[in-house]
Order: sequence, then C-alpha cells, then structure tokens
Amino acid sequence: MHLGDAFLDLLLGGSCAGCGRPGRRLCVRCAETVAEGQTQDHWPDPVPEGLPRLAVTGSYEGLWPTVLAEYKEHRAWGLARPLATRLWPAVARIGAEAEADCCVLVPMPSRAAAVRERGHDTTAVLARAVSRIAYGFGWSLPVVRALRVARPVADSAGLGATQRMENLHHAIAVRSGALARLRRCGAAVVLCDDLVTTGASMTEATRALTSAGIEVAGGAAIVATRRHREGSPTQAH
Repeated sequence: MHLGDAFLDLLLGGSCAGCGRPGRRLCVRCAETVAEGQTQDHWPDPVPEGLPRLAVTGSYEGLWPTVLAEYKEHRAWGLARPLATRLWPAVARIGAEAEADCCVLVPMPSRAAAVRERGHDTTAVLARAVSRIAYGFGWSLPVVRALRVARPVADSAGLGATQRMENLHHAIAVRSGALARLRRCGAAVVLCDDLVTTGASMTEATRALTSAGIEVAGGAAIVATRRHREGSPTQAH
C-alpha cells in the first residue's frame, strides 16, 4: 500500500472506488485505468432511429460499473474530476467536427427523484468539470442544463432496446429558458453522459432538441455497454 493511502485510510477510513483497497478515492492502479481510454465512435446494436453520432472512451466493464456506482449512488463527488478528464476527449471529438460557430455542453437530464436521493445532479456536475477542462485547452464550452424529464418513466434496468425507446417516448423536453439561450447563440449541442446503453436516452434528447430547432452535433459518454440485438444468445456485459 502507498504510504499516502495508508495515511488516508487511518485518517478517513477511505477506500478506492475501483478495487476497494483502503486509502484514497482512486488508488494509483485504478487511477491509471480510469485515465487510459481510447476515444472511438460508437453505435449500439440495434441503432435507434434518430440517434446522433456518439463518441465513447471505453466499454462498461472491469472497474467501470463499480466506479460509476460509487460516483452516482454513493456520493463519491471527488471522482468528478478524473471522470471528466476521461470524458473530455470524447466531447472534444464531437465538438471539433460540429458545423457551428460554437458548441454548448448539455448534460443528459436526471429524474428529479434521483437528484434528490443523490444530493446532486451527477451528470451536470460532470459536465461542468468537463467545461473547466475544456477552458484549459482554450475551448469555450459553456454548460446549459437544457433538458428535463417531462413525465414519469420506469426504471430502465433490465429493459431491452425497444422497451427503453417506448419507455422514453416523448419523455424529455427542452426547458423554455434554455431554449431561448440556445437560439440566441446559435450553438450546436454536444450531449454528455457517463454511460450509453441502448442509445435510447440520447435519441430522445436529440428528438426534443431538434424538434425545437436546435442543432445536435452528437453525444459523448465515458463508456458504453456491449449490447446485442434482442433475442441474441449473447447478452450485454
């Protein structure tokens, strides 16, 4: 164990979000794993009609289920910076090819109940951290919380691609105040999230924005699940 980790464990009783080792929020080994990603375009299978271009930095496997759960469900807010650092190249990949004078970063919306339970809108916090990183690279990438969940939706865990699309059908709407701001600046939107599964959420968010006359350059996420068509003998990891 690293001496600093031992001290943190003694002082705070902390543990690594990736492997559970006593010490800092991410041990040296897990921090290296979180930092090492390869940005690539991603298309779920099947591809939902209306899905924008997506960029991700890896697959939802290994330490990622644990790390994202710690961040979102167990209030490990200190993970926002390393997660944003991992997400930034995917955001930059989409933003660099946007056919617009400027871009804004729009976090995928969370249900109000989830925000209350978690104490934060974790995706919005992640987006703001990415925006700060972008500024350091000379990018102006403001965050606009433009989307809201407009009606009750079921928990998507365990739902297939078709079921998720049906569950989210017209479930996301654009906030009126944000709409005016987006129209004034004429920016293209880069959607951001921590995880992409079927692509249903990104598709519905894109529908809401484009229906309001807002250009969507694409979506970016840290990781994506490996999914196969419903009925395939190989299931998602």
